[in-house]
Amino acid sequence: MSQLTGIDPHTIRAWERRYSALEPARSEGGARLYTDDNVARLQLIKAAVDAGDAISIVAPLTDDELRARLAEVSGLARREAAADLHDLDLERRPLRLCVLGAAVSERLRANTAGLAELDVVVSEAVYADALDALRSRPVDVLVVGFDALETDYAGRFRALQEAAGARLGVVLYAFARRADLAQLADAGAKLLRGPLSVAALRRAIFDLLVIRESRRTETERGDAVELPPEGGGAPPRLYTDRQIARLAEIATSIECECPNHLSTLITGLVQFERYSEACRNKTPEDAALHERLAVGTGRARAVIEQLLAEVCHHDRIRL
Repeated sequence: MSQLTGIDPHTIRAWERRYSALEPARSEGGARLYTDDNVARLQLIKAAVDAGDAISIVAPLTDDELRARLAEVSGLARREAAADLHDLDLERRPLRLCVLGAAVSERLRANTAGLAELDVVVSEAVYADALDALRSRPVDVLVVGFDALETDYAGRFRALQEAAGARLGVVLYAFARRADLAQLADAGAKLLRGPLSVAALRRAIFDLLVIRESRRTETERGDAVELPPEGGGAPPRLYTDRQIARLAEIATSIECECPNHLSTLITGLVQFERYSEACRNKTPEDAALHERLAVGTGRARAVIEQLLAEVCHHDRIRL
């Protein structure tokens, strides 16, 4: 079940127990027996949760209500992406995908509900068949399972990309030699470690397109943060919670995952900064200690934020 839905088994059971998200049948021994309808429902719920809905909100919805909600969310996501994708006409048609690889093709076929605004026009298990199909059916995005390339990974990827005329080429891998992945990255592939749920793959595709297709005008790097003297407070934040959340989720290639790592550090520092500030109403000694903790953490957060600003400037990531 976990492999079909991309949901951790403990999470599935929690959704069943706490929110009555679904009621699978049971064997005589008490084991859960999931049907295809159960799998489809879990995929719908996970897609809604991945899109930002709370499980407590979507769990009571019917399957049709979930699909309607996802359609609404995907429309908002499309308009948000279209604001940055100056060369991608998302307002007129879905993104056309070529999918190469048996595993990823089956996963997409099993969860068409998660493919909002994505249209799989070529789906092949064999490299030669995909290459032949792409010569007559150009696509916007190429999604390739690493194993499907079999040999000469970089060369075959380049051939597919050239035949497809795609704006974006993604390679999904679970296990691979570092040297092969490096060659694929040099060939222009964006590398994503799998397996990924359909919702996660869709989000990654849009994130990568936003980065790739955004206007290449240089953005000004923020001024260096000047830390206050020892007696001062913590510097103000450079990024909102929403910006940090997007950077934490944004899909990057294997070449640099720094935006993810730095935004994760900032999230932790912000949380501890808030926690320390909330503890100031204890004894005077506690208040003094936690004020020092809050200010010191804020200083550390400001340094990491400035480093993140430099990384975003270097990678042309716009928020």
